[in-house]
Amino acid sequence: MLTADASGHGVAAGLVMTMIKSQLFSLASEPHDAGDFFQRLNQCVRKLAPKNMFVTAAYVALAQEASTAAAQIEFATVGHPPILHYSAARDAVEELSTSATALGMRATLTLKPRVTALQRDDVPLLYTDGICEQMNPKKEQWGLERLKAELQQHHHLPLAQLCDRIMRTGAAFRGNAAAHDDMTLVAIRREAQV
Repeated sequence: MLTADASGHGVAAGLVMTMIKSQLFSLASEPHDAGDFFQRLNQCVRKLAPKNMFVTAAYVALAQEASTAAAQIEFATVGHPPILHYSAARDAVEELSTSATALGMRATLTLKPRVTALQRDDVPLLYTDGICEQMNPKKEQWGLERLKAELQQHHHLPLAQLCDRIMRTGAAFRGNAAAHDDMTLVAIRREAQV
């Protein structure tokens, strides 16, 4: 699972993301680890994007079979907001991140993906910064803490409803103020073993 966001707004950012998306399909079909994947993606961004543009991304993949009791996810962030991980066992939301710079900023990307447990009913949530940075008419940001509170309170909802609820709650906070950035949410849940 990957969420990415190009710096800037408008047509230029959209075109760059479209070109990078086509490269993603090619890269995803080849066997590689997360570090190698991001290194290759970094080279694509450096080749395709203007010099003043960069791309942030968050990545989650199953590191072990989800049907086993010891399921784990591998994760990485490159210049992107942290992945939010609702832990059912702790009934808490934790922030998962790695300290890599955004794609396209340097010729070589230093990235050490990390691994964490994925227990029954856990919900990792990936999102773009537009979710937290949306502002109400008073110029107050919705913020990461509100997003974490929504995930904490509504983690039990079906995933489509959870994402819809977060989007609607953010829109209600924003009121009649315009959204100035794109907003993307992607969530997964580890279901009970069959």
